[in-house]
Amino acid sequence: MNFLIIGDPIKNLKAHTDTSLSIAREMLMRNYTVHWATHEDLFLWEGRIYARVENFTGCNDKSLPSTELLKETQALNSYDAVWIRKDPPFDESYIALCWLLALEEKNVPILNAPSVLLRYHEKLIPWEALESGHIEASEVIPSFLPMGRRFPVPTDFPKGEAVTKPFFGHAGKDVQRIPGPQTPEPQFFLQPLQHEVTRTGDRRVFFLDGEVIGSFVRMPPAGEIKSNIASGGTGSLRDMNKKEISVTDRLGLFLKEKGIIFAGADLMAEKISEVNITSPTGFETLSSLGGVRLAPKLVDYAENIL
Repeated sequence: MNFLIIGDPIKNLKAHTDTSLSIAREMLMRNYTVHWATHEDLFLWEGRIYARVENFTGCNDKSLPSTELLKETQALNSYDAVWIRKDPPFDESYIALCWLLALEEKNVPILNAPSVLLRYHEKLIPWEALESGHIEASEVIPSFLPMGRRFPVPTDFPKGEAVTKPFFGHAGKDVQRIPGPQTPEPQFFLQPLQHEVTRTGDRRVFFLDGEVIGSFVRMPPAGEIKSNIASGGTGSLRDMNKKEISVTDRLGLFLKEKGIIFAGADLMAEKISEVNITSPTGFETLSSLGGVRLAPKLVDYAENIL
């Protein structure tokens, strides 16, 4: 089998923690061909998408993979499957990538499907799941989001400390803790601070075709609220409680119904914060904690749908 991963430049990755490289290593262990391209390596010609690709000749968890640039460009529909692993932000280049790849959606399996990535915003998926009846209002963090003007905070917004975070943010960037509700800048969320995150952390939960396949807890550094591993958070294993199991089971049903194959949801105080569908990360963190190895599950899934 031959696979293409569309991600960020290889030189920018961290060999021992990158989830995309974890998936690539698993495919290479099965003697599959693995190619890599960035969004800048793609082009359209006569209705078909082609890519300039690098062929993996080796990949371990100690150093970046060894690759060779292929002289001939490759047609996207010549692959058995394509993995979209470009990290956010979901900006113009990401939108353009999805529009382009959508042309080949019927010709080659693409995970996650570009049409799905265009349809669902990661920070709004909890509200989509609420609207569809899969989860309850108490299982979503209250959110106020002005789009173009500085509107006053709704009078029934919860009192106490709050958090602002950008609509197009990622990896905890520009998340701010504030003493109380105040009018946010346009395209910034205002949410009540979930104080539990400083005591018990939040939880990253991985979904594959609607099923929970693993999770771990992330604790923020002392005095901080951002628990992302990239922001200095630390991981640990802890079984989900009954409420978390109930919420994630129902969220999984929503994801499967909407065709979202691979996702990483963040739970705070048993509430869904957001659902990463562009490039979920954390495989190596989970594995290093003694949890299940998830890359084999993803590759098994890809094999089964081909």
